[in-house]
Amino acid sequence: MQYSSVTRLKFLLSLASTGALSACPFKIDKSYLPPASPSSPAASSGAIFAVSPVTSAAPAAPNLAPPAGPVGAANTLNITNSTSYSNSAIKVYVVGINPQNGAWSSLQASGSVAALSASPAPGLPLNAQTTTFPLPYLGSARIYFAVNGTLNIQGSGGAATQPAGWVQSDPSYQTLFDWIEYDYAAGAGLYCNTTQVDMFGLPITIQIGVNGAPSGSMLGMGPGARSSIFSAIRALGAPFSNLIVSNNGTDLRVIYPGFAIASGLFPSTYLDSYIQSVWTYYQKNTMTLNTTAYSTWSGTVSGAAFTFTQNGQTVTIAQPSTSDTLQCAGPLASGTSAAGSRIEALIAAGLNRGSLLTGTSQPDINPSDFYQTAPIHQYAKIMHQYGLQNRSYAFAYDDEGGFDATIAYTGAGPSLNVVLSAF
Repeated sequence: MQYSSVTRLKFLLSLASTGALSACPFKIDKSYLPPASPSSPAASSGAIFAVSPVTSAAPAAPNLAPPAGPVGAANTLNITNSTSYSNSAIKVYVVGINPQNGAWSSLQASGSVAALSASPAPGLPLNAQTTTFPLPYLGSARIYFAVNGTLNIQGSGGAATQPAGWVQSDPSYQTLFDWIEYDYAAGAGLYCNTTQVDMFGLPITIQIGVNGAPSGSMLGMGPGARSSIFSAIRALGAPFSNLIVSNNGTDLRVIYPGFAIASGLFPSTYLDSYIQSVWTYYQKNTMTLNTTAYSTWSGTVSGAAFTFTQNGQTVTIAQPSTSDTLQCAGPLASGTSAAGSRIEALIAAGLNRGSLLTGTSQPDINPSDFYQTAPIHQYAKIMHQYGLQNRSYAFAYDDEGGFDATIAYTGAGPSLNVVLSAF
């Protein structure tokens, strides 16, 4: 079973509320959460934005509880434009699954939401340095920002077609854009994250607001981060410099390397030597893997199979490819059981961070051990280097250990404060 960024965090927080994470070293930032209650939300299934196809079908039934009142009535979305672009150059799109009917929907200028249709969803204008919109109750939602262009966001047959900045034939390919993700449901809280799991285009920060005042951590990419990221990626040379997409001299985005493999811009074997070294090491050594919620497992490799055992239970992970590892897919996302999914996520995170050979006791969540062993996942390393608090969602399981840029609030009446940072 695969989880969206915000759904995975909700799952970890639900474990915290029951005491399951009492001995867990994960750095879940809960400083801005109210006291945990027994009704903290549990996980619900959903597609990871990082690996889902561009067109994704809505579920047969809503996966979030219906709001008590009109969609969008309870919260506000406050967007501050700190870029050098005028408000008229920027369009905003709020898209997600309406929990009242399960339909992919978008926020309208009227403040209501409407189901996506064959006609492109409207881009909403900014009208002040800080523009306020209603924040709709939506699941698996994205808030897109487009600069000097529009985005093609449509619906057909219960599915949503959204921009894919790594696909050259996509109508939005030559447009500068980016997005953040959120889930909101009445009584279940607001969960939001910035993401570089697919690409990086714009520096964006997010923060919860309570009673009109900022509350808790501000996360994301701040002023100056964008130019530093492009400079650092470009300085690496190929293959990482191949990830930069430009239009007439203007840098548009850095594509996630997992998506660049299909187009030949990134080598399909880049991480193979590290993956093989891990599999070889654990042929003669035993990994002790603390999954926290599902206790501790012992893992050894035989042939291409990494097998974890605990009290007669067995979870086996086939040796993944570079693409599997970067996308946290294939054998790293088989979803055969809850414990298996947890083990797969921890192994995927360790492979991407290069931290599975620092010791047999895993997971290693000491960031000084990350991105030290060649071949290095330089994209993820750089995104963390320039993220506020060194946090970033740079690959699909980057929330393992709490290194992602996610904020959450389960109290009443929050707002979501978003800044398009200066660049």
